[in-house]
Amino acid sequence: MKLFKGLCALLLLAACASSPEEKPSLHPDPPSGKTYEMEVVGLQPSSLKEVSGIITLGDNNPWVLEDSGNDDEIYKINYKGDKLRTIELKSAKNSDWEAITKDADGNVYVGDFGNNSNERKDLVIYKIPNPEGHTDAETTAASIAISYADQTEYPPANKDKNYDMEAFFAQGNYLYLFSKNRTNPWDGKTHVYKVSTTPGTYELSRIASFQLSTSNNNDKVTDAAISPDGKTIALLSYEEVYILEGFDLSKMQFGKPKPLGIEIYTQMESICFADNSTLILADEVVATIGGNLYRINLE
Repeated sequence: MKLFKGLCALLLLAACASSPEEKPSLHPDPPSGKTYEMEVVGLQPSSLKEVSGIITLGDNNPWVLEDSGNDDEIYKINYKGDKLRTIELKSAKNSDWEAITKDADGNVYVGDFGNNSNERKDLVIYKIPNPEGHTDAETTAASIAISYADQTEYPPANKDKNYDMEAFFAQGNYLYLFSKNRTNPWDGKTHVYKVSTTPGTYELSRIASFQLSTSNNNDKVTDAAISPDGKTIALLSYEEVYILEGFDLSKMQFGKPKPLGIEIYTQMESICFADNSTLILADEVVATIGGNLYRINLE
């Protein structure tokens, strides 16, 4: 499917290059009527092919990870394609690492909750201390083991396959998880779950649901981020970047997703805030496409 998406991207790019005036707008109503652009600002190291999560710490150079089949490591990189540091997570296994986030104290969380078939029973979030606070090549990970209270079958029926996760962020003493919808027929819903940042074992109840799209089954959440001031939530899908407007985490209200009007043609699975108004994104490498770092200015 990854190769197919990459070939589709090439075809779309070729079509757009030949007749830009005829290019349709997928999302003509960005927030506040503004126009947003996504620009390439750097390269990923050539050794990284499947970056599935990104954060910034300290000097704002990105920290990234790769998903299933790759090492139990996180990497600090720069924007020139260099790998600056590698840290192995002891007591952790990369079954399917799909996201990385941080809390206000700099603790880092790795989401081993990729669940394409919706049948995993070993979902876990790993917590490690701020990697900028030491120079070691390894660190010990604590575990936050999770399951979903509303999942009773492994796997569930196709119409209920909404237990894959690739997106979360930390706010206060909690992590907020966003489902990657795999329902068939497609219902377009994203479910939200909440779990403590304290290591332990938890059964999560669904706290909210919202809809990105009712017709485009590529419009599913692949990452999420919250700004340092806690005022802006960004959601990434294979098709768009969304901003959640009118959310209130204290009341478990997530508002209405508003698209930025940015059309994505690569396999984009990573997003974070560099500051309150700057988003940094990364895509996976499919054939010869991708492996870049991108920036969106929200001001």
